[in-house]
Amino acid sequence: MEISWMSLNLWHGRLYDQLKEFFKSYFPDILFVQELCQACSPADQIEHHHFADYLMKIGYVSMVYDPLKAIPDSGFRPDWGLAIFSKKWQISPSKLTFFQGAYDPDWDFPEDKDYRTSPTGVQSATILIDSVPINLFNVHGTWGFDGEESPQRQKLSSCLLSVTSGLNHVLIGGDFNMDYGIPSFKSIEAVYPCVFSS
Repeated sequence: MEISWMSLNLWHGRLYDQLKEFFKSYFPDILFVQELCQACSPADQIEHHHFADYLMKIGYVSMVYDPLKAIPDSGFRPDWGLAIFSKKWQISPSKLTFFQGAYDPDWDFPEDKDYRTSPTGVQSATILIDSVPINLFNVHGTWGFDGEESPQRQKLSSCLLSVTSGLNHVLIGGDFNMDYGIPSFKSIEAVYPCVFSS
């Protein structure tokens, strides 16, 4: 069996229109999403705050969502977080493991654009394919001014290796916000081969 899979950072809704066009012609079996905004009230009709609804309408049958924080956006304060979508299989209830901070309902964009203390984590869930559990891990790494080694990236690596320890059939994706080849990335790759290594 072949499974198509994609990981996508929505970049705070900036790619909404382009992605609607993209998904008209292709959408994978499994989709990992970062920076997904979820509408905070019935009055919130900002289009990209309803992107999850759009994806479910075009053919996904199951999704899980975990908020990292609430952000100010266009007069509303939608949740911003991680999501996993499945086109063919039901997804188990998800779990969010923070490796930095905790959910913040009053988070704001830092004036100096330094996001290194922003709450973030690893989302985990499971699907069953032919009775075999496939363990899914959706990562949003800490943004920095470069992709070099840092304490935050070490925390991500340690967290990911901890939550995946002892599991088989592991699929990891997301926006790691780190350069390929730094020690934190190498520690992950020592256990889980990277499909982009070549």
